[in-house]
Amino acid sequence: MNIAAEEIEKIYKILNVLEFSESEINNSVKKLGDLISTNIIVEALTEKGYKSKDGNFNYEEIDNFLKENYSEKEIKAITKKVTNDVTTDYFSKILKNISGDKLSIIENLLNSGSK
Repeated sequence: MNIAAEEIEKIYKILNVLEFSESEINNSVKKLGDLISTNIIVEALTEKGYKSKDGNFNYEEIDNFLKENYSEKEIKAITKKVTNDVTTDYFSKILKNISGDKLSIIENLLNSGSK
């Protein structure tokens, strides 16, 4: 389950606008995607008080917990919040010296809503 696929696609597009190499894009998208996915899961589990029976977590248990305790709309809201937090932090560091045209394109991508 890739609950942040649409948001990660935005990151890919932004890095293209910034003219990152294909290798840099792939590495950045993977790292940010992993961070976003992990943070979404942590946020969702913490919010509803999930506790593992044995202290270990597996994707099947997490997936079942999310499906049983959250609507699709709630998952999208958590995804949007977490992605916004992660991308704001990440892009605030690299967008300091970007030209107006590119910055405008990037802001439009960041602000575009998930479908």
